[in-house]
This record gives sequence, structure tokens and C-alpha cells, in this order.
Amino acid sequence: MGTLKTTKFSFTTRDQVVTVTGLDNNESTDVLVGSGSVYSITLVNNDPAAMAYFRAVDASAATVGTTTAEIMIRVAPNTENTWTVVDGLAFTNLTVWGTDANADSTATAADDMDLKMVMR
Repeated sequence: MGTLKTTKFSFTTRDQVVTVTGLDNNESTDVLVGSGSVYSITLVNNDPAAMAYFRAVDASAATVGTTTAEIMIRVAPNTENTWTVVDGLAFTNLTVWGTDANADSTATAADDMDLKMVMR
């Protein structure tokens, strides 16, 4: 599993930034420790040659290679992409992981992917 960090802003807001450095095929379970909504997802694929696949499911845990992701985003090599969800994407327990192929049965880790989400 990559390094998971949750940051709350110091001013009065409910927004939090969840960062996972080195997102891999060991799922980061229940990243906000409870329910909320995702308003922004930034994915960075630092690998110079291989695609990376971000996966997420609204569940307290997932079995990589077996669990079908509810969200899958493909990230090209050496790119950073940000997606904004204006009304938020609600979840109860958000679990995320990264792989190097698009099939749900893939359990091979993405080589070098980082994740940052703004959540409330």
C-alpha cells in the first residue's frame, strides 16, 4: 500500500485533502474513515512507459483482482490529470487501489501512481 495522508484545512470548512503517494495494488481502505463526497480527483502517473489504472469502490474493503471497481480511470504515462465533480460523488466507505491493466482480474500493481482527492 502507498503512503496515505489526510489533511484537514485549518480554517472553518469540512473539506479534506486525501493523498496517497505510491498508490498500488494493496487497496487503501475507507480512506476518509466514513461517508462523504469526492469533489476532485488528481492522478499522476510517473511511469515513463506504462499506463496506470486508478480504481475505486464504495466499500469498506476490496479484494484486488476480484472486486469490480465502480470507478476506473486510465492515466497515460508521464501525465497528471484532474477531474472535478461539481455536485460531488457520494460514498459510504471509499476504497481505492491502482493497477497496470484495465481488466478487473488484474492484480499487478501500477508502477508509480500518486492520488490526491478533495473530499467532504
